[in-house]
Amino acid sequence: MKNVLTVLTIVGCLVLSSNAMAADPLSLPSGSNAEALKHNEEGMALYKAGKYEDALKHFDASEDLARTAQVYFNEGLTYDQLGKSAKARMHFQEAQRLEQEHAVHQLDSPISKAEVLKKYQLMHK
Repeated sequence: MKNVLTVLTIVGCLVLSSNAMAADPLSLPSGSNAEALKHNEEGMALYKAGKYEDALKHFDASEDLARTAQVYFNEGLTYDQLGKSAKARMHFQEAQRLEQEHAVHQLDSPISKAEVLKKYQLMHK
């Protein structure tokens, strides 16, 4: 019984630390393509409902219409939730690259301060 409680405590701590690293998907910048905005908003709602595969379809559709740091970040979050670490890392890196390329990178931006980036060792120093 003691071993079971120990295991449950460890699992609970892992789940809590994983949830602490979770981030919410981001809205696209104002002025983005209307169809991209629609897909991104739908993806955000599905992500928050835990329907990650469906959310990813909408984020992908949004990406086809608007290559923004936010949509790549949202795809990264979704791949992370699906356990696809390599794809998540790739999307987080692209989100950071786009953020810097478009001179919108700030140390306090939602992307650069997202705790989930620690998991992928992508935090800015």
